[in-house]
Amino acid sequence: MAKREGRCRLCLKNGALSKEHVPPKAAGNCGRVRTSHALDFIRDPSTETGRILQNGAWTYSLCEECNGLLGRHYVPEYVKWAKWFLHEYNIWVPGLVPVYLRDVYPLRFLKQAVSMLFSVNGDEFARGFEPISSWVRSPEARAWHWNCRVYLTLAHGNVGRGWNLVYRGGKDSAMFTEIALTPFSVQLVLEQERDDRPGDITWFARYGYNERADLCFALPCGFLASAVPAHFASPEEVERARAKARRIREDESRGDGTP
Repeated sequence: MAKREGRCRLCLKNGALSKEHVPPKAAGNCGRVRTSHALDFIRDPSTETGRILQNGAWTYSLCEECNGLLGRHYVPEYVKWAKWFLHEYNIWVPGLVPVYLRDVYPLRFLKQAVSMLFSVNGDEFARGFEPISSWVRSPEARAWHWNCRVYLTLAHGNVGRGWNLVYRGGKDSAMFTEIALTPFSVQLVLEQERDDRPGDITWFARYGYNERADLCFALPCGFLASAVPAHFASPEEVERARAKARRIREDESRGDGTP
């Protein structure tokens, strides 16, 4: 396995980092992807810059020990859910949709989801949320004690996103971090105590590591066609935004004296 030196974003130890697919490769992260700075896309929705990866999105973010822990304890459950939604779930329409899952391990899924958010953030995030990283690294730890919540959205499209902490304005303003690739968008929202927002899966922490459950709940569903964080626009809406950006650039060029 390819390695390089650095600081693990879960345990914060310095040493060899292993190559890690985020999300897991078996969860659908295995095709051709374009990696680019998402801020460039926000400034110009028509941009197509970036590096092409032929075998899924990956990074060097975890040491071999932490990577192995996730692979043994949480990744199989996350992959199970992803495959079910990719191959058997048929309600890909925007809005709030019912979900029925049988014989699953909710805590294992939640811990894998949270671990991926550490991978898309840097050392400062890991140092600031060390108690949560310790919770991830301890399979039997279950209760959620922190003033932040985890949200899951069913997402379908050809865009993947990995956002470190960003600020969302408006009446429901908050700091959050997101990782998104079909079929899921996972967000950790900070300083937000409300538990009535659709898609809140923080309550999965009530279960034990070896506790199976049949779940019946509702999840928001949206398109993944935009690099904008937590934005679930349809491909048509994104194309209209690109066309508008092109017109603005053309108008600015003409205003500068360009024929």
